[in-house]
This record gives sequence, structure tokens and C-alpha cells, in this order.
Amino acid sequence: MKLAFIFPAVAAVSHTPQPTAANWITLIIVVVIAAVIYFLPSFIALRRRYHNATAILVLNIFLGWTFLGWVAALVWASTEPRPRGEWRRSDPDIS
Repeated sequence: MKLAFIFPAVAAVSHTPQPTAANWITLIIVVVIAAVIYFLPSFIALRRRYHNATAILVLNIFLGWTFLGWVAALVWASTEPRPRGEWRRSDPDIS
């Protein structure tokens, strides 16, 4: 009596194909695509020459694994930076 007849899972494990070059190439492609999507907020900030690009990268690295952190970094990278000194002109209390 064969062991595979009693435990079909054993037969499936014993006949698992070895990784091929196509499997490795597919894995590399998936990892690269995932990395590009993960660092998309940082790429956007760097491409736009955003003055807080380093802070966006740090947020992306440490909190990007959470969906909320990734969305926050994406929104921050997509916002239009305020011109330097504009907050002074819009504040009525500052002369």
C-alpha cells in the first residue's frame, strides 16, 4: 500500500516541481512592481522636486506598510507646496 493513497497531501508535496528560471523571473518582476508601487509617493515627491521629499520618503519607509501611512504619503506628495512666505500674507494679524 502506498503512503500517497492514505495521505494525498504527502504525494502533492513529494511531487512539487523545482523552481525554474521562469519562476525566478516572475518573482523578480513581482517584487520590482511591488517596490515601485510601495515607493510611488516618494517617486512622485522626488519627481516634483518637493521640498519635503526626504520627509515623505521617511514616512513612506516607516509607515508605508500600513495602508493609511501609504495614502498619507501619497496625498502629501501630491499636494501643491505653498510658496515660501505665503502664510505671512494671508494672516491678518501679521503686519
